[in-house]
Amino acid sequence: MEINQIRLEIDKVDNELFNAVRKRFELAKKIGREKHANNLKVKDVKREEQLIAKLIQKNKSINPIFITELYDLIISESRKIQGAA
Repeated sequence: MEINQIRLEIDKVDNELFNAVRKRFELAKKIGREKHANNLKVKDVKREEQLIAKLIQKNKSINPIFITELYDLIISESRKIQGAA
């Protein structure tokens, strides 16, 4: 496979990745509405820690520091979205 073909494959994966992120943020907005309706706090540290631990466990071939840093960003943005819902 030549480099341009590999880059096309990477572009496809990038598109899929951002489609998944967009979907996750749409779901975060729904969660935010539910939390507001039920007078729950946006930040749920226990859930966040469980999520990251589960992802590290399921993805052993990926550096756990990378997973943690990536999900810190995703969770931070999700909290902002939930707070605005």
